[in-house]
Amino acid sequence: ELRTITDLTTACRAQLRGWPLDDVLIQTDRALTQAAGRYAAGGRLDDQNLAWLTALLAAEPAARDLAWHHLLARASSVNPDRQLDQSLWSDVLRRCHPECAATPGVLLAYACWRCGGGIRARAAVDRALAADPDDHAALLIAELLDRAVPPTMLDGLVRVAPAASGLDRPATP
Repeated sequence: ELRTITDLTTACRAQLRGWPLDDVLIQTDRALTQAAGRYAAGGRLDDQNLAWLTALLAAEPAARDLAWHHLLARASSVNPDRQLDQSLWSDVLRRCHPECAATPGVLLAYACWRCGGGIRARAAVDRALAADPDDHAALLIAELLDRAVPPTMLDGLVRVAPAASGLDRPATP
């Protein structure tokens, strides 16, 4: 049976209804780790895994915070792969259900902006705002882009705190 991304995402979101926060975060951490591994190896998520990841990110604000934590941890590593998050979130944003585009759009916008890709960052944040016009992180990135704030202005302000466990809930930058 061939299912569209809309069907897959709807089914994943229905499956997640009523899940405890800790279970959502455990599954989100696994999905983010799996996605990063696939894109680092030159692959990509199949439709089912993409729908699952975006449904998880849309399920809880803390799941989105965990995605930020993953992105910031990779960006602050000794040898960051600057293309990994751009490849991952660009593909996810391009293929995801429109209602789930806010988080992938914000993550792609941030990854592009940090690497000097202002035009791609603007397109991504506009897509995020189309999905959720009140998204605080998207509004913040849009403001940074509107004011032409260079990414270096954030150096030293955004840190990845060492996590005591995989379920710590880092703050969204």
